[in-house]
Amino acid sequence: MATSCLRIPQKVNSLLSCSVSSPALFSLPSSALLAVMNVPSRSFDAFETVYYSEDVTIIDPLTFNPVLPFSVDLLRVKGARSPIKPGECTVARVERRNTTETGLIGRTQYSFVLSHSNLARCTFHLASITYASNPTVFVQASVPGVLVNARLLQPGKPYPLRPLDFLELFDTVSNKRWRFQYSSAPLFHDSNNNVSYDIIRQLGQGGQGRVYECSNRGSLERLAVKIVRKAPVKTERPESAAPMDIAREVRMLKKLWEARSVQTYIDTTTLYKHFPQSATTQTPIPIIPFRGSWTALGSDFIALAMAAGDLHRWCTNIAVSTKRPPSEMQACSVAIQVFDALRYIHKEGLVHGDLKPANILVLDSGAYPRVVVSDFGLCMEVKELEEFVHKENRAPGTLMFLPPESATSETRLNPTAGKGNDIWAAGLTLYFMLTVSYFVPQEDVTLPPEQYTVQFFNKLWYALFRRGISQLAINVLERCLKVDPRKRVTANNVLKLTWFKNFQPTGPNTQAQAPLAFSPAGVADMPLADPEASSAVVCLGAKRPHSEPTSDVGEDARKGKAPAQKRRALADWS
Repeated sequence: MATSCLRIPQKVNSLLSCSVSSPALFSLPSSALLAVMNVPSRSFDAFETVYYSEDVTIIDPLTFNPVLPFSVDLLRVKGARSPIKPGECTVARVERRNTTETGLIGRTQYSFVLSHSNLARCTFHLASITYASNPTVFVQASVPGVLVNARLLQPGKPYPLRPLDFLELFDTVSNKRWRFQYSSAPLFHDSNNNVSYDIIRQLGQGGQGRVYECSNRGSLERLAVKIVRKAPVKTERPESAAPMDIAREVRMLKKLWEARSVQTYIDTTTLYKHFPQSATTQTPIPIIPFRGSWTALGSDFIALAMAAGDLHRWCTNIAVSTKRPPSEMQACSVAIQVFDALRYIHKEGLVHGDLKPANILVLDSGAYPRVVVSDFGLCMEVKELEEFVHKENRAPGTLMFLPPESATSETRLNPTAGKGNDIWAAGLTLYFMLTVSYFVPQEDVTLPPEQYTVQFFNKLWYALFRRGISQLAINVLERCLKVDPRKRVTANNVLKLTWFKNFQPTGPNTQAQAPLAFSPAGVADMPLADPEASSAVVCLGAKRPHSEPTSDVGEDARKGKAPAQKRRALADWS
């Protein structure tokens, strides 16, 4: 067949930029076209708007065993399409093979051939498989006429693809073109339940693994997927903290969510009936809902319900926005739900072992939010906990939340642990809600048992009283922070204290009118976040009820004199 020169407009001498919202009309540099030999003669207009485009799946992760952690697609480009369908583009998979070619990255290579009208056009090479990262994919043209971002590819030479790259196929015989946009999306696949999750963003990262915000591909429910590497990793985690065991966490969550236990809780609790019915899905127990677990690529995965944030961030946002801690009624509503969760956990014969504000999740942003207890990686049965402490001579958990009997010192060489550890940690959590501070300065430091003297606690209660904390709230702290664990209040009896019985939410918020604290927490099915929005959670619960009366202690303190009743109370403490 005779060949002749291509007719190229002079205005097509540079590459045109491309975007998703405005699909660019590709232009070809004349130098690249002239370098291609033996191309049939044709007329070409770079500003031609007629083309064909469709959605083509290059790599379907569900067809692999094990399922791949990502999908690769060619997406249809919005714009004018050819009225005549030039033929479907199909993908044929080539068997995997090991490769040592210098042009490709990785040890294992998968090949996918994209063709139309029974004519192979280009081959996609998958050269790396890792979780939560874009795959390394190369495109290799089989015949002339394959372009990436208006760049003509040399047949036989691989070219790396990046997300949002434009791919164009041009048939020089029929003078037809196909145009796509390259897209790769990481995902997780629960092989036990056959459920796939699209990854939205990374929520956090620690020494043992990561946490990602995900969306269920079927139900579109937003979830949090935690990944923990099987191989132990040396971290700067405090020595008193046992290594995270996701298998233990899964076992404990399954035990807590056992149908008979949940139904028994519903039938026997007196708090559940006070919970107002709402349109959102309710969870019958104040424990983080468990969605599934699986193992893949040397890591353990666990899927849990998504929350708006944790208690530490909620209290901090209130303190920043209002210049003062949450009100007593707000702290009381959260404390009731936390102690209700501990009552359920202890009834099942378990000890949480790592209760703290960061492990209490806030489910909504109301003035009186619903909360659930999470992070059961250190949860143990009572007997198992006693054996661990006896063997390791230390108690699991964050050091600053350990009670005196679990801390080691010169006078206490054999620490002990039990259900009282959770009550002590709950007391410190309540102290944090009332003050947005800790009397233990650092997370990896615990006070020696000798420091917990009568004078120490008297100064602590006096400081709280001067801040405007009521005597009833201080009484709850006194019962939770007893140095002797045998005298410490139990989870069954703590809700009988007067401070909790007098709880009455106030404020203009309709959500705050109902006694939300007298209920197990529920999970709100929250919509997917705006991808352009900031990843930070904005001011969760950064509101105080406007109608809640302020304490008169601050005003009396400014006047330099307290009421007679309070002066007598101060005299009793001193």
